[in-house]
Amino acid sequence: MSNPEIREVVIIPGGHATPEDNWYLEAEDSLQQQLGRRSIRIAVAEMPSSYQADAWLSHMQNELKLDEHSIVIGHSSGAVAAMRHAEKFPLGGSVLVAAHHTHCGHFEEKRSGFFPERDWDWSAIKANNRRPIVQFGSNNDHLIPYKETEHIRDQLGTDYREIAGRGHYAGFAFPELPAVIKEMSEQ
Repeated sequence: MSNPEIREVVIIPGGHATPEDNWYLEAEDSLQQQLGRRSIRIAVAEMPSSYQADAWLSHMQNELKLDEHSIVIGHSSGAVAAMRHAEKFPLGGSVLVAAHHTHCGHFEEKRSGFFPERDWDWSAIKANNRRPIVQFGSNNDHLIPYKETEHIRDQLGTDYREIAGRGHYAGFAFPELPAVIKEMSEQ
């Protein structure tokens, strides 16, 4: 059985980030150059200003309409949202950047609703992703402890790619991303 055709790539920014922050618009541009002629829509999502799980997950399902034809690139809290979405709904694939599975002691994360008492449904996340999940991490992320990265990698069996010295993947170019998305879209 072949994978569903990819029709869109959507970048979900981290909590309180806008599409203009970090590498998001540059990645949108380079992905558009690489994939646009294949009629794949590329977008950086404008997420609800309230960083609350209910609002974000509803937006992803009802407004963005992410499905098995969508590759989602989630950065930080955006990766958390992508994983929570995939617990219940199919995706064409996920790229998790600086992902975490606990609130890491951060106040805004604690009150976001993304980390209730129940554990993650790792098997559903894996099953609902139609392609292998790609994960980017770094050895010097000042916001996400490395054990978070390892735990997600181990639970999801991700195609893990560590880039030394990238910190939290904030505020710089992300030249590795287009090749990964091109590869995923051709699977």
